[in-house]
Amino acid sequence: MKTLFLLSLTCLLGLTASVANAEAQALQQEVRVLSGATVHVVRVSLDSDRVLVQPMLAQGGVGRSESLASMATRGARVVLTGAFFDTKSLQPMGDIVIGKKLVHFGGRGAALCLRHVKKGEGWVASIRSNDGIDRHTDWGKSDIVLAGGIALLKDGKSVVNPRKSGFSPLLERPDPRAGVGVLKNGDLILCATKTPVTLTEWAKVLKAAGAVEALNYDGGSSTGLYLDGKALVAPGRKLTNALAVYVERPVALAMRKKPITVAKRD
Repeated sequence: MKTLFLLSLTCLLGLTASVANAEAQALQQEVRVLSGATVHVVRVSLDSDRVLVQPMLAQGGVGRSESLASMATRGARVVLTGAFFDTKSLQPMGDIVIGKKLVHFGGRGAALCLRHVKKGEGWVASIRSNDGIDRHTDWGKSDIVLAGGIALLKDGKSVVNPRKSGFSPLLERPDPRAGVGVLKNGDLILCATKTPVTLTEWAKVLKAAGAVEALNYDGGSSTGLYLDGKALVAPGRKLTNALAVYVERPVALAMRKKPITVAKRD
């Protein structure tokens, strides 16, 4: 009996260590000083079905607002400030696609797009420009889209032009920033800084962080980034949407994919 107990304990400890290691590989967080800005960076590995990156709407749906702190309690490991929104109507300015379904039409701004490769092989992320206002875009094979941002980098080069993305050139002025970048190896980085920087400077920051494609989301007093319920950067107002990262534990994933059977009794 003692031997069986020790064996069970050893297996449990080994499983716990394996789960912790897998989760550590899925998400990595660091604080870096890049191009003079102190930046909180969360790196997300997309090569696993355990990871899901998708938009999160405020409680009650489109047209409502919620604190990012509250959003961070709804199951996501990471939440980042999302698309720009109209502060009066609370309508996000960009398109939102979840599960290949357009859940909100905004018609403006660059987008983070994610496409599921196939079972067991994770996701492919890309940044797509969406020039103009009230533009109806065919998001093609993208499973997940969060538009309403301003393109920063394409093929490692700055493409900053807020007017082209349907936004005022005044957004170029220095402000705290939130944004996402796609690394050369396909990983995703979610970044936020309290340091006031221009969009051009923000593009340099994300490039220094390793991004080859990047976009800027809402900023200023909206800038926020939470990891495991803890504020790395806390916004000064409620938001209408966010970008959320969910990481499912390997054991839970295995249980979900395999039917649970009950052994027959003799």
